[in-house]
Amino acid sequence: MNSKILLRGGLVADGIGAETAPADVLIEGEAIASVGTVEVAPGECEVIELARQSVVCPGFIDAHAHAEGPLLTSGRADGALAQGVTTLVVGQDGESWIGATAATARYLNRYFGPVNGALEPPRDFSLAAFAGAVAGRLIQNVAVLASQGTIRHNVWGLAPGPLGPAERAAARQQVEDALADGAASMAAGLPHRWLACTRIPARRPTSASSASPGPTSGP
Repeated sequence: MNSKILLRGGLVADGIGAETAPADVLIEGEAIASVGTVEVAPGECEVIELARQSVVCPGFIDAHAHAEGPLLTSGRADGALAQGVTTLVVGQDGESWIGATAATARYLNRYFGPVNGALEPPRDFSLAAFAGAVAGRLIQNVAVLASQGTIRHNVWGLAPGPLGPAERAAARQQVEDALADGAASMAAGLPHRWLACTRIPARRPTSASSASPGPTSGP
């Protein structure tokens, strides 16, 4: 298989300019080598003549994806991939079984299973465990957010009211652990009535003295 591919005759939307522009795109291996009018010698590379008005663009980022189940099962989210989404951000709405204890996973399978997919069998499933389970199988790029509702359930279940000092410390440690395992930030969401009373600032483990509020999700 030729490692060089020329996409010829498309409209390029590079994400920088305000308008699309006619251009060829030369791909060498995993890199874009040239964009513009590209001339190649016969047989130098595979040439794909695009249909008129075809748009060539960078992969899209779905910054609010519920794709844990498909990613764990098959390493991809087919519906997103068909729409040009090459990067997914999961762990949304403060609810994901990534980072869950077995008890929390059982609860989320009932409460959020139709959205995220179920974790079967329910089990302790850290971000590191998820990364290990999908290693070498992912078709799309994936960023994971530490889910605050998941962490609260891990340490407090469905009990109402603010966390006590010991539970707050345990929750903070789980945030730190998730960040150390590669979480991009924390998804707050608002699934719990008392969430506002127990918000835990996300802190980078390399600088535990300075809060690092990242993007959150939810209403």
